[in-house]
Amino acid sequence: MNAPIEPIFGTSDDMVALRLVDLMHRVEALQSQSKTEEASLLYEQWLAVSQDPMRYVAQYNHAALLQALGRVDKAEKAYLQAIAANPSFGHAYINLGLMYEKLGLQDKALGQWNTFASLRFIASSLDTEMLCSALNHIGRVQENKKAYDLAERALRESLEIQPEQPGVVQHWVHIRQKACIWPVYQPLPGLDMARLIRYTSPLGMLAMTEDPAMQLLTSQNFVHRMYGQDHKPVKAKKKMAHGRKKVGLVSADFREHAVGFLLPSFMQGADRGSYELYAYDFTKEENTSLRQQFKRSFDHFVDISKMSDEQAAQRMANDGIDILIDLHGLSAGARPGIFARRPAPQQGTYLGFIGPTGMPWFDFVIADRDVLPPELAIYFTEKPVYMDGSFIPLDRQQLPMPVTDRASLGLPEDAFLMAAFGNVYKITPEMFAVWMNLLKRIDKACLCLIDDNPITLRNLKTAVAAADVDPARVIFLPRTDHPTFCSRLRHFDVFLDTYPYNCGSTTSDVVNAGVPLVTRYGRTMVSRMGLSILREIGEVENAVSSFEDYERKVVEIALRRHAQPDRMFSTKVGSLFNQAMRRVVHPEPGEPLNASAQRVPARHALQLTRHHLSEATHVGVSASGLMVPADVDAHFEQLRGHLLGRQQAHGGFWAFLPDAQLQICGLDVAALENLVLSQGPRHDMLMFNPFWDVSAFHLNPFLLAEQIQPGVQEAAQLFADALGLGVNLKHWVSCSDTFLLGLNFVAKRRVWLDWLELADKLLRSQEPRVVEHRDLLYALSGNFITMANAPSLYAQDPFTLPALAEGSSTLLEQAMACDALKASHVRSGHERCLAQHTKLAALALVN
Repeated sequence: MNAPIEPIFGTSDDMVALRLVDLMHRVEALQSQSKTEEASLLYEQWLAVSQDPMRYVAQYNHAALLQALGRVDKAEKAYLQAIAANPSFGHAYINLGLMYEKLGLQDKALGQWNTFASLRFIASSLDTEMLCSALNHIGRVQENKKAYDLAERALRESLEIQPEQPGVVQHWVHIRQKACIWPVYQPLPGLDMARLIRYTSPLGMLAMTEDPAMQLLTSQNFVHRMYGQDHKPVKAKKKMAHGRKKVGLVSADFREHAVGFLLPSFMQGADRGSYELYAYDFTKEENTSLRQQFKRSFDHFVDISKMSDEQAAQRMANDGIDILIDLHGLSAGARPGIFARRPAPQQGTYLGFIGPTGMPWFDFVIADRDVLPPELAIYFTEKPVYMDGSFIPLDRQQLPMPVTDRASLGLPEDAFLMAAFGNVYKITPEMFAVWMNLLKRIDKACLCLIDDNPITLRNLKTAVAAADVDPARVIFLPRTDHPTFCSRLRHFDVFLDTYPYNCGSTTSDVVNAGVPLVTRYGRTMVSRMGLSILREIGEVENAVSSFEDYERKVVEIALRRHAQPDRMFSTKVGSLFNQAMRRVVHPEPGEPLNASAQRVPARHALQLTRHHLSEATHVGVSASGLMVPADVDAHFEQLRGHLLGRQQAHGGFWAFLPDAQLQICGLDVAALENLVLSQGPRHDMLMFNPFWDVSAFHLNPFLLAEQIQPGVQEAAQLFADALGLGVNLKHWVSCSDTFLLGLNFVAKRRVWLDWLELADKLLRSQEPRVVEHRDLLYALSGNFITMANAPSLYAQDPFTLPALAEGSSTLLEQAMACDALKASHVRSGHERCLAQHTKLAALALVN
């Protein structure tokens, strides 16, 4: 039996007579005197005799006191009694759940919140504030568990009840990013697109847009909403006139983390005679060698995890810090409140948040001129401190790694392996579509992604199916420790960067592994990290400015097969830390913001390569002939080797025209160069067709080829179908600006790479009819390009070229008319033009 409660606060009658409001006043008075134990006993004595209908409030308050006293079993009982007395009392569910969570009992916490949230389906008068609170806690805990489907649903239901919750919107949007729920923005009642964008987190916005103004506005809105109040500056210690500069780094990532992996290389070679190094650490403790290395790397390693922002700022001011560097910005775990109190005369940010923080208390950001060029610095509240090379350290020492191979990782031995191991929230539907296109374009290609969590895995697999890609070609690898990850990277043929949020630390690992990197860059700092790294290692040609060129570049790497040279990169000379500190203390003169406008565009290069198609080409080409290489395989390898074998000018035009062919076209090298320089900037291709008298009388070159080699039209149709072009060659009409015969054209290098890709598929085709006619199809490959990619093309007027046969003036006039009729049909769709062409062509060919 329970012992009777000693009536230290009065008799039972006194307790019965004591009103609830008076009870609470007496408890408050006891607590103000630090008599929490007595306050708990007072509640216990009152609850033993009172029949007040509001006694559940006292039970709830008593539970909170018991919890504060560490008596969690009794607190749990009191919370449950309050709930039993009033099943709609949301506060009790919320606090009991929070107590469970603090004890590590997440499932029991979720049970309390879900129970209360479910009451909305049977009760009509629930406290909506408490209901939203329960749903928000569910969303928060489920997000931490990576149960993103449950988290997303809980927060969406909360927003449907109360739309004006900026913090909830912020988490809801980012959960949808991490779960790859597309489209990420989904308007709700009372939450239009503008509000969703406005309340997106700064980190989430880095992955949503390449608009630098939008990123700055998002950061400024967030900082104003979260840290808008004035923070009184702490009193700084009086500085000594001489001595080492004191530099402090503030972070929760002095550990195995993306920032932690890069930081040792940044600090390497720090001039300890000039700088005294302080680490202000609030890292969750971990027993790793990297963690111990950090503790040894600083003159002072100060734990601020239990300090308030004000206390930490005052400690830094008392230490006399000259330069304070934040390694978080607006990323998770950031403590802007420290910097808002101005503990150091110069404060800046590095690595943790690759974008504008919008925080007025940051003076500088460590960057380079590729990642943050002067013309984009206007979108930063911080002034760039430029490094000479990449701001991302690339000279990290190689770690001991386990030995792995493709088989042990479950990867196909003969596949072209593409890795995309960026964080899943960086994957956009546009980026994913590009990856799916690459799988369709590259035979035996496989894409490897991170298996981050079951929900994202399910959604990405659904997206693969929707893209009509064989699911076996997308492989998901689990997360692993850093040495194993680096070992795993070495088995890939290419690494695919994300856009608009490039990879950073991961890209450094990719470079160290010797794997080619393809990146797209834009107008934001975070979208230019890959460009910065590739410039540093001398492979800037792998940084492109469009998704189209991104695809082309990956296809080019695939076409190289196993001909990749050994990729060794020199490491940076000198210390990034010393360089950055010198430029903080002694800033360089400013660079004009319109520097990019002052650059003179480079003159497009023209590279002519002579080649021999066949002996007949040099003797002369008849009007009814087609150029067919004598040895297609040898010719293809010759062109492939020339285009892929060494670094070339990517912005120029290329031609593979023999001297005899130029003469037939009525051109020489000088005339060709002048034509390229005058017409090239507006076009991808310049075409020269000496066969005007034949081509004009056929709808397309495949029908012309059919007359010479029966069966080639069927073979071409089979190949076009295999490419997914959706063209019926029997009715396809090509006039002079879409007719690409043989290799009679000058084109930008990327067009030639398209041609290589297509020709490679042709030569590897197993379709018997295609194999039978592949030599002729190879000569006509350019026409497949016009169907697949529709490049901008300028056709050298064939009717101004010399006639190939004497006495052909009548034929020339008929050809001009036929070609004009085809062009009219292509542009207008009028069938009358096509019918007239058929009549005139028949008459001309008979004559």
